[in-house]
Amino acid sequence: MTDPSLLAQLAVNGILLAGVYALMAIGLNVIFGVIRVLNMAHGEMLMIGAFAAFWVWRLSGANPFVAFLAMGPVFFAFGYAFQYLVVQRIARSTMPLEDSSLLLTYGLSLTLVALARFAWSADYRSVPFARGALQMADISLPYSRLAAFGAAITITAALIGLLRFTRIGMGIRATAQSRDLAAACGVRPRHVHAVAFGLGAALAGAAGMMLSTLYAVYPDMGVDYSVRAFVIVILGGLGSMSGAFLGAAVLGITETFGSFYFGALPATIIPFLVILVVLLIRPVGLLGSRKREG
Repeated sequence: MTDPSLLAQLAVNGILLAGVYALMAIGLNVIFGVIRVLNMAHGEMLMIGAFAAFWVWRLSGANPFVAFLAMGPVFFAFGYAFQYLVVQRIARSTMPLEDSSLLLTYGLSLTLVALARFAWSADYRSVPFARGALQMADISLPYSRLAAFGAAITITAALIGLLRFTRIGMGIRATAQSRDLAAACGVRPRHVHAVAFGLGAALAGAAGMMLSTLYAVYPDMGVDYSVRAFVIVILGGLGSMSGAFLGAAVLGITETFGSFYFGALPATIIPFLVILVVLLIRPVGLLGSRKREG
């Protein structure tokens, strides 16, 4: 019989990991929900965020959460400029936006990986922050996971507040529902699209900074996390923020239990089996809608 305290420990680890996974997936969903573009470079932006956290820690000793306060605006500015100056121009071409944007962001992902290898080599690095653990009865709560979870939830709450209570947030939600109606009400869709892409880039960078305290940092890490982000948004439903939380919880818990019982490599198959079951039962995802969601 399995020890209940072990099951509780694994569940807690999965939930703490899910907080960071949700932040990662929400960035992808923000871009898709507004622009209807799947950013293939999302994982590579996360990778750059992880390296940013590492170098801030290495050069100044500051923790990754302080690094986000300094680097978050840089990620936002890069995402805004990339969407406004590059993706918008491609959108005017004869090729459908979905096809052109996939090719464009895939090219960006390859470029970022190549630049990271050139600048920092393929060596593995880590950010040894908040070592130790809080002991509560039979459950151990590593400080690094608690800090990453807390930061991810704080950033996500700030994003929700921005979307609900600010003028630009209302413009983002209006554009996600109907670009034409939003434009008729005075919203500038081109600016809103660039802001959405910038927010997605900043959230990816933030997730990378949080993950740098939990796992190794290396140039090719973005591929793994891109797959996880897509798994989460497919599970929860494309464009659904609440679905991203649910999908992240499913992935975080199944990944944690699978790694413990079957090993790290076989556990990578489990999320895809979960996707297969979910999509057979509900093709639009757990909380997805057939209508365009705002």
